[in-house]
Order: sequence, then structure tokens, then C-alpha cells
Amino acid sequence: MAAQQGHAELTHIPADAIEVWQETGPRRVRQALAAELEKLGFQNPRLAAIHLMVLTQRVSAAFCTGTMSRNGKGLRHRAMHTDTRVDDYIAGLPEWQQDICREVRRLVHEADPDVEETIKRTNRPYFVLDGNICALLGTKDHVNVMLYDRAIVPDPQNIITSGHGNKTARMISVYRDQPIDAPALVELFRHIIADNRLRKSVGPRR
Repeated sequence: MAAQQGHAELTHIPADAIEVWQETGPRRVRQALAAELEKLGFQNPRLAAIHLMVLTQRVSAAFCTGTMSRNGKGLRHRAMHTDTRVDDYIAGLPEWQQDICREVRRLVHEADPDVEETIKRTNRPYFVLDGNICALLGTKDHVNVMLYDRAIVPDPQNIITSGHGNKTARMISVYRDQPIDAPALVELFRHIIADNRLRKSVGPRR
């Protein structure tokens, strides 16, 4: 249906306008791309250029519509794996703590779309992927972000505030009106996830 509609709309555009668009846009790009592919030794650089342009157009469309994951694993919708119990926990906190928790929640899912949520230790939100990544705990005057990094993940921006000698988890304490270093936190999450996957692939020590 969409293709038929697009074709019908295309018939209303003057042929000379389409030719100008082709010459200044796609055709020009295709010719330049074919020339570069020929230098690389492609037997049919013109056809290879056409295929490459079609492929990149599909990938761009997939990203724009949200149907491709960040890691490029196929064309499919990637929604956050949320848990309503985590929603309930956050909703019970003061408003400023809710904002912090929602921001951390968004960032851990940004680190990897396969991250899942659960509740442990009665009511504490945990974010997991092949193992624990982090947990949230609202206190009287700040929010603790527990990082299950086994004290081995690098922290070049020094955002970890305590637990430096803890071999299980370290902690970031975020206070009211304190900005979160989002890029640094996402990078920490990704390091933890990578370590979890590595340990899972190796298996338990004997």
C-alpha cells in the first residue's frame, strides 16, 4: 500500500525535476562510490555501489524508526525490559530521588538494550544482564547506585564515591541537585556488562 501510494505521488512530479534530483543527488553519489569501489578491485563497482546504497538506506530507516538495536543485531523493536515493581519502588521515593532513579534507569538501559529489571533484597531494584549490573537504594538525603563491578572496572572520571576496596560492589552516592555524569556512568555499566559476559563465557572456576 505504501509503495503504491509513493508511486502515485511520484507521478505528479515533473520528469525534468526528477532528473535534476538524480543528477545532483543519488546518481552523483553512486558514481563517486563506484569509482572508489573500482579502486578496491570490485569486478562490478557500479552494481556494488547500488547494493551498498540500498543497504545503507535500509539501515538508516531502521534506526530512524527504532527497529534496529544499537548493536545492530537485526531489525526488530527494542523496548526496555522494565518491571512494574521497580516503578512502584521509585514512585514511593521523594520527587527529587525519583528523578535520579529514573535517570540511572534510563542510562543502564542505554548501556545495553538487553538489560532486565528485577527486585532483590525484598524491595531493592536491580538491573541485570548475565549477572548483576547495579542496584538502587534511596536514603534520607541521597540515592545510592550500587555497582557490581568487583572493583575491577576503570573509573577515569572518578564518579565512584565509596567502596573502593570492596571486591563485590562499589557505590555512587547522588545527592539532591547533583548532576550525573551520564557518559561516564554509561561507560561503567558497559564495562560491567562486558565483564559479566566474559565470566559467563569462561564459566565457574574449578
